[in-house]
Amino acid sequence: MSYCHSTMCNCGPIGAAATGVVPVTEDTNPLRSISISDADKDFNTSLYDNLLFAQSDCMYESPISDSLNIVFQSLADHLQTNNDRILLLTGQYQNSETNNCTGDDLGMARAESVRQLLVDKGVESAQIRLASSEEALVDLVDDKIMGGVAYSFINGDLTDVEQRLRESNITLYFGTNDENISLDAEQEQYFDDLKYLLSRNSDVQALVTGHTDDEGSSSGNRRLSTKRAETVRDFMIDRGILIDQIVTKGMGPDEPIANNNTAEGRAQNRRVEITIQ
Repeated sequence: MSYCHSTMCNCGPIGAAATGVVPVTEDTNPLRSISISDADKDFNTSLYDNLLFAQSDCMYESPISDSLNIVFQSLADHLQTNNDRILLLTGQYQNSETNNCTGDDLGMARAESVRQLLVDKGVESAQIRLASSEEALVDLVDDKIMGGVAYSFINGDLTDVEQRLRESNITLYFGTNDENISLDAEQEQYFDDLKYLLSRNSDVQALVTGHTDDEGSSSGNRRLSTKRAETVRDFMIDRGILIDQIVTKGMGPDEPIANNNTAEGRAQNRRVEITIQ
């Protein structure tokens, strides 16, 4: 079988001679090779090897081969050198697969595992966006997915990023007296875009405003709303956003967006909103 994997061989780049590489034949399945190209920046790397995912799993098998590791390091170096470029990782899955990982989307989870691989090599997470795609024919090797992620580049234009952030302000919801933060994939992407914008434009700030429902005292709710805003601020700082670019404010119960007479309405009012200034 003409493919390479870390458990079988020390694979080399396409067209390169390397000891131990399985010879490539004309009928080699292209899905079993990885090819990443950024034509606008004259970058291209490829290899007759690829990541291998167990069906219904989001984490690729490790360790990966030395040659495949070199491919990802080359990609990481390219992104760090060209911080105006955005890499789009599209996680792929078959309809027949279930999702054994956290979250609802197996494709997004596979893309996230590759993003973490690149972040560990020094890439800013803000330079990587995630997508998901159901594929009718995902290549199988010994009942495992070969590949599982597609790679493409888009321009990291600050104007586009800022417009997108201004048009899609984020709202985080909290339980009663709750300060914990849990993000879905769309919210994760928002914070990545926010970090990307703020790190490249020191004149832009993020306004973080906390709100509560009307249960309890007004003064207690104002303190709670401020605490929620500060919790989100600290979360943003942990993700690499500078504190000088974050403004916090607590509004207590003064700006409800729903009726506080119902449990559903109160749940909507317990929130933190992030806007761009």
